[in-house]
Amino acid sequence: MPGGLDVLIEPKVRAILKTLQKSPGKLFHLNSLALSSGVPVTSTSRLVKILVKGGFVEDVKIGKWSVYQLSKEKTVHNKSNLSLIEPKIKAILKTLQKSPGKLFHLNSLAQSSGVSVSSTARIIGKLVKIGFAEEMKVGNWSVYKLARNKQTEDLRKIL
Repeated sequence: MPGGLDVLIEPKVRAILKTLQKSPGKLFHLNSLALSSGVPVTSTSRLVKILVKGGFVEDVKIGKWSVYQLSKEKTVHNKSNLSLIEPKIKAILKTLQKSPGKLFHLNSLAQSSGVSVSSTARIIGKLVKIGFAEEMKVGNWSVYKLARNKQTEDLRKIL
């Protein structure tokens, strides 16, 4: 992904991809991939299915066994690879991006993006921390808007 947009990818996905990128062409059984990446086997199994479906990882059949390797066709740094960003994060970012100067209260941001208030609170906190959103205090209320920086400019180009 361009610029600093890779911070929007779930850390477990980044760990799996980093493990595969360190050993291009190497075939990993699910258990060895989980062990090498430090991601629990159940999470690795779920995430590898998503990565295979997105074309980032190849599922190679050896007899009845599946082993995995990094896809030669698709790279993680391709601008079009938004499938690695959690859908709720994408929904909130798209809402902020549609009205870049608008200030959103947590509840209105949640409603506009179609994401629950609790998830919106978690995600907007993360987005503020990593520089994609700005938080401002209006009395006792916190309001949020899209930050203006290189990261959000890169994001505007691909969303």
